Amino acid sequence: MWGGQVGAMYEINDNWSTEISYRYLAQDFEENDVEIDNTQQVMVSVDYRF
Repeated sequence: MWGGQVGAMYEINDNWSTEISYRYLAQDFEENDVEIDNTQQVMVSVDYRF
């Protein structure tokens, strides 16, 4: 298995920020007639700091 991730964060003000990232995993998985070659994810988050 190998992969990579890239993302960016934007600080709106002292308390709020947002982030978007992308993750790719290349894998060779096979079990019970299920085969997975890769997975890809896009993640979005909003953060609040107290």
